[in-house]
Amino acid sequence: MEAYIKAKKDRSGKIVYDQEFRAMTKKGEYRWFRTTGRMTEEKKEKTATFYGMLMDIQMLAKAVNNIKMQQA
Repeated sequence: MEAYIKAKKDRSGKIVYDQEFRAMTKKGEYRWFRTTGRMTEEKKEKTATFYGMLMDIQMLAKAVNNIKMQQA
């Protein structure tokens, strides 16, 4: 949460919020997600917008875990 607040306060867009986390779905399953974003300021309107996205990275997380298990 601290990283999000830091990115939200930065109007230059240089600080990027980027976090991976697990969350429970409506079906009660846990999946891995990644969220990224940055704040940008529109000088003409004197407004700021937080642009970001949320990605389901469950398959990537499983693949990384499988590689780690094979290397152990």
